[in-house]
Amino acid sequence: MTDPKKSEVLFTAATAAQQLEQAGIQVIAHYSNGRRAVLIIDRPPPLVRGVLRRRQPNGRGGIERVLAAEYEGLQIEWSTHEDGVAIAPREVAHVH
Repeated sequence: MTDPKKSEVLFTAATAAQQLEQAGIQVIAHYSNGRRAVLIIDRPPPLVRGVLRRRQPNGRGGIERVLAAEYEGLQIEWSTHEDGVAIAPREVAHVH
């Protein structure tokens, strides 16, 4: 038997991913943070401001910042480097 709540979360994530991709934003990965779905994207949608989720060395002498924001009932995350420009997609380990 399928859990209706899980089905709703998956539908919401799929709908949001489709909207983002139609806007030219690449969805790189997804996971669940235990409360809701999270989409990892290459850059934020226009007018979306993120909050700092974490910062870490990027291995090239700079700092990578991971920003997060609520979007369409789920969470989106993207990475920037110290001057605020989006960087290449980060690798995400999937935990099932």
